[in-house]
Amino acid sequence: MKFSIIIPVYNDDGTLQRCLDCVLSQSFTDYEVIVVDDGSTTPITSIPRNLEVSKSRNLTTSKPQNLKTLRINHAGLSAARNAGIQEAKGEWLIFIDSDDWIAPQTLDALDTATKQYHDCDIIEYPVIVHEGAKDEYHLKFDDREYTDLHNDYWLGCKAYSHSYAWNKTCRKSLFNEVQFPVGKKFEDVYTLPQLLDHAKKVRTISQGLYHYVWNNKGICAKANGEDLSDLLSAHVNVMQNWGLEKAEGFAEYYMHVLNIQLDVYRLNSRIMLPEYTIRWHKMGIAARIKYLIYKFMGLKTLCKIWKILS
Repeated sequence: MKFSIIIPVYNDDGTLQRCLDCVLSQSFTDYEVIVVDDGSTTPITSIPRNLEVSKSRNLTTSKPQNLKTLRINHAGLSAARNAGIQEAKGEWLIFIDSDDWIAPQTLDALDTATKQYHDCDIIEYPVIVHEGAKDEYHLKFDDREYTDLHNDYWLGCKAYSHSYAWNKTCRKSLFNEVQFPVGKKFEDVYTLPQLLDHAKKVRTISQGLYHYVWNNKGICAKANGEDLSDLLSAHVNVMQNWGLEKAEGFAEYYMHVLNIQLDVYRLNSRIMLPEYTIRWHKMGIAARIKYLIYKFMGLKTLCKIWKILS
């Protein structure tokens, strides 16, 4: 089997039907769908309805009817994904959140890419980010291969800003020693660097499309100080484990993480980010001000000033 598509769901708000339909309507057929019910307190009615729908449609005999459902005790997105991975039989894994969807022909594009770039371990494809929100944008990629996954991919491609699990397909074997961190928010930022430590090559492609639908009730919309501390901790781990401070692009990465630190300090007065000497690079006005205060007055002073100004 080529792909195992893992869809965690908790208390379906009506979007799972759309998510399953977008998969079942793909022209590519060599896949299984694993829906992981993360201990929902309300019935997930879309699952049995789709089982009946998929059987009643005029589908070819090659169209997969392999839709599995798992139910686990409620433990969060990471635990649900890990449970799906354990059950998966496919060579490649695809993650889709239940309130999101993929465009037609996306599985075809991923299948073509895995065949054409057969020595790659992770393939990343475009995504509509925050669909339905004011800041919606289309994240596009060039067709490019990366072998230096720390410098060229994480820093050069700015993978740290799109470390999502769901707009990528990964070899299942990468997860032999990697799991999503149970109990952590922003789990993708913890997981992708671990996958990169086990991968040899990453490929970005210009075909396929993931629709990341903005959810006002989701973690990104409602993140508190502890949630953002998890996000910051994940980035600090990368900095400390990979030793990137002398690499091209580190200064821009550090400024990205510095913004997270400022939000963490504003919410819970914690400073977690180590101080590094960073080089000047092209910045907007707000970033320039932060950079200059940081350079001449230090991180703690910058945090205090920015908390007052926020």
